Amino acid sequence: MIPDPIGSDLGTHALAYAALGLEVFPLNANKTPKTTHGWKEATTNAAQIEEWWRRWPLALIGCRVPKDLVLLDVDPKHGGDKTWKLIKELWCPPLTRAHRSGRGDGGGHTWWIKPSDKLSVRKLDDWAKERGTGQHAGHRYVSGIDVLHWDHRYTILPPSPHPDTGQPYLWVPGRDLGHPALAMPAELADLISADEEPEARPPAPRVVDEDSIADWYSANHTCAETLERYGWRVVAGDGVQDGSRWRHPTATSAYSATIRYGCLFVYSPNTPFEVTEPGRPHGYTPFAMLAVLEHGNDQAEAARAARELKDGTVIRQDPADLLGPRTQEKAQDASESASAQEKVAEPLPWPILPQEALHGPVGRIVEQMAPHTEADPVGVLASLLVYFAAAVGPTPHFRLSGNSHSARINVVVVGDSARARKGSAEGMARWIMRTADPSIATDRRANGLNSGEGLIEAVRDPKWGKDKSGNDVLVDAGVDDKRLMLFEPEFAGRLLTAIKRSGSTISALLRMAWDDGNLQTMSRNPLRATGAHICVLGNATIDELLAQITVADLAGGLLNRFLFVAVRSGHRLPFGGDLDDEAVEEMARPLRAALVKARVRFQLPWGQSSRASWPKTYDALMDDAPDGPLGHLTARGPVQVQRLALIYALADSSSSIEVAHLEAAIGFWSYCRESAELILSGDYAGSLTGDPDGDRMLTLLVESGRPWGSKELAETLGWSGSKVVAVRGRLFQQRLVKVTQIQGDSGAPKTVVMVP
Repeated sequence: MIPDPIGSDLGTHALAYAALGLEVFPLNANKTPKTTHGWKEATTNAAQIEEWWRRWPLALIGCRVPKDLVLLDVDPKHGGDKTWKLIKELWCPPLTRAHRSGRGDGGGHTWWIKPSDKLSVRKLDDWAKERGTGQHAGHRYVSGIDVLHWDHRYTILPPSPHPDTGQPYLWVPGRDLGHPALAMPAELADLISADEEPEARPPAPRVVDEDSIADWYSANHTCAETLERYGWRVVAGDGVQDGSRWRHPTATSAYSATIRYGCLFVYSPNTPFEVTEPGRPHGYTPFAMLAVLEHGNDQAEAARAARELKDGTVIRQDPADLLGPRTQEKAQDASESASAQEKVAEPLPWPILPQEALHGPVGRIVEQMAPHTEADPVGVLASLLVYFAAAVGPTPHFRLSGNSHSARINVVVVGDSARARKGSAEGMARWIMRTADPSIATDRRANGLNSGEGLIEAVRDPKWGKDKSGNDVLVDAGVDDKRLMLFEPEFAGRLLTAIKRSGSTISALLRMAWDDGNLQTMSRNPLRATGAHICVLGNATIDELLAQITVADLAGGLLNRFLFVAVRSGHRLPFGGDLDDEAVEEMARPLRAALVKARVRFQLPWGQSSRASWPKTYDALMDDAPDGPLGHLTARGPVQVQRLALIYALADSSSSIEVAHLEAAIGFWSYCRESAELILSGDYAGSLTGDPDGDRMLTLLVESGRPWGSKELAETLGWSGSKVVAVRGRLFQQRLVKVTQIQGDSGAPKTVVMVP
């Protein structure tokens, strides 16, 4: 919310910028700071900003450049317009965030992701001089483009008037603060970077071996495909061309790696990759990256996965392909339904959570917690997504068909009685959120919903009445914090039962809460709550859920506003895990930082790549329209995926929805969709894995409690080596086992499989 004006429109704008996280300070009419220490006193503190603009109501708005960004200041007075024109002709920079100077000569500032820790204009000036743009300025030649960053100068924000013309600085239409700062071309990033990278020599030239699966994979895939799935972010270039720079999710430096000669050279020690150092270059081909990131550097496992891709067993070309084989087969086989009915139905296998769903801070927390809880990691993930969505609040949103959709989701975690550890999953998520946002885990958390009136009461608006003299008086101040995390541990047995009571308004109000957050009863004295942000997390057993759900419930529109997640206990911990509050504090830190940024964001746009990918994904979701109960339960697939993508983007501290967030959302939706199919099929209570061979291997691993090599497994189970690898791979995909390397008896590395 923008505060009331405090003496001038400029002061109002300064407060609004601060609310969005930009550090501001006052400037004189000649663009010099009014404060003693200049831009180093820039702040987001509203009280300080109010004080400044009360003292200097006509002060221009200065802004310190955010730490993770860099601004290019194009100054036509020194030939910067000609330099910038040449840059645009050569490298076609994307249309990033930008604002224009009030001078009116075409000058202005473009906003970019910071490509390097050490920035300088020296190379850019030399480059411009060689090409005859820019001009001499005193004792040196300048390009006419200056680089502004956290430790060097500042920018002036709209609508500050220019001192020479009195005309305001203006945001370029469509490229204001709602538009993300983008990665600059790799060539331009090199020109403004002063850091010295370790020498990255090209790999020795050789003929590609057509029979080599590693060569085939590297020739048909890029480094970007794998990096994006693990939350890496492009900070310069397009992510594929030589010179492109990448930053890993937990990096403290501006960039972590570069693409050279088609390989990835990593400079950050905080990744699974070997660091490139002077005289010791270490470049990773796309296949080598696949082996490190997805298969624990097990080359044989990576080769097997690559062969599946090559043979067509697994096809992944864009986010739509993450919808899962059963989802795609349902759409593809719709025209063959008559013949399909004649076939004997096989039990459905257990859903597999795609790795993409574990994207970003939320995914890392789930992976870090997995060894310390008996709860299914999918249950922890689902619970944490709901808690985080509730904590975000209603402000960040995306637009769809004229409607605003905030980060509101409802999830029901379904498992067999206490053995599925549903409550443990919620408890782990709440433990994280007590650190990230204590209020959403305590004051704004509720359970035991019994009536629609009780739901409105928790998020009610202020209520006014009349006193004896007829004057308006405030009868009830209402609730300021309209966020509500509603946890229903007995979703089927209690909440669905309450919904079915005669005269109950719970179902209608929950639908309103999911749609737009505006709740109201239709009565003589209506109760009202506007702008509510309610997320529901329910737990249910499979028997209670199937006993309560009727055809009318499925067609009524409430249950398709929920995501259903099938869970089972992952492994046994007789003495519990080893987590403590200090470890959880460390895990929660990125989410706490993400919440601070998320609450000052408004509409999140699509990134260029995700916008290009969405139409095909949307078509696939719309085409997946099964008949009967499953069709009713999954009817809101497209908007559920978009809401999930928004949540993943906010957890990633992103200002836009990128491909990695869309892939994560599709991965989670795919699991929910297959869970719904499994629940409705009656095949839920099956084997441990939905696979007799998988059950046999998993039982052996659990009972022995130790790692097993492939040869040892083959001898014990009486299988071939290829069958061991295939079954092990299926268990690994279901996150029931982990594959790692240990030192063998001979001292050489040995690949083993074990229960996490």
